[in-house]
Amino acid sequence: MYYLTPLFIVSLYFLSMIFKTAAGQQIDQRESEVIGSTIIVNGVPLPVSPSNFGEADLNISITPGRHFASRMIGGGTRADIYGTHLYGSGYPGMSTPGVKGRGFPFFYWPVSYCKVQYHDCGDDPSAAINFLYTAEYGKPANSSRPGGPLTTAQFHSKISNSTYHLLADEGTIHSLISSVQSNCSPLLSGTVSTAPYNGTNSSPEEAVQYYRASSVVLALSDFDNSCSATAGQLYGSLPTGTDLKLLQCLNSMVGQTVPLADATKLIELEKAKKLVVFFMILVLIVMPSINHLRMIR
Repeated sequence: MYYLTPLFIVSLYFLSMIFKTAAGQQIDQRESEVIGSTIIVNGVPLPVSPSNFGEADLNISITPGRHFASRMIGGGTRADIYGTHLYGSGYPGMSTPGVKGRGFPFFYWPVSYCKVQYHDCGDDPSAAINFLYTAEYGKPANSSRPGGPLTTAQFHSKISNSTYHLLADEGTIHSLISSVQSNCSPLLSGTVSTAPYNGTNSSPEEAVQYYRASSVVLALSDFDNSCSATAGQLYGSLPTGTDLKLLQCLNSMVGQTVPLADATKLIELEKAKKLVVFFMILVLIVMPSINHLRMIR
């Protein structure tokens, strides 16, 4: 047994480090709780920042007991931010519309639309557009959503009647407002206003561009892209007089500065788990040999 002591010590050390990390970083079951510029993923607080690039090498599953357990998370980078005008775009390697059953490459949930005539945010009885109105990700005010409840921000053009909306979680919206005001202010008129999303202050028919696995959407008031509501591939014409410079600036700022999570802590935790498994297997392999040597002595 003396031969096994170093192996046991090392194995127990890594195992204790895992439990210590989990205990120290575990916040609660609300894996999306915002703590400053942080979101909670698998119980681990991850810092989010406009300067983060994402983690291409991370692709793990959500742990049991949490929302969407067993679904895959991670793997998205800033290079994968841009989607199209279709709901369900912005997922790396995916091109079909809809978000049903999907993982979370950027850790954030896709936006959840409300259909006002049904007075709720849930499954739409209209099969043709059911992929837009689903209860799968909860209501917009759901506090479990990574980054907080869905929030809208309005940006008014200085040279036309164009009014753009950004729809995303609360944390993302406030971060993007700062970026837009710093870089697009000469194109803006008045103040930027925010409000909780209620189903009337943004609609999928007005969507111009989705980002970050459809967790952020840029919309234009009075834009009729109703083909998006039937999973069509045609792109509606922008209204006459649309401020394209402001559109370009907003689109650029979202792509460059939308907050992404730094998953270093999750990566370190996964590596520690693998090391523990390695040493435990090593112990199990060596133990029979040691016992055999002791017996022949």
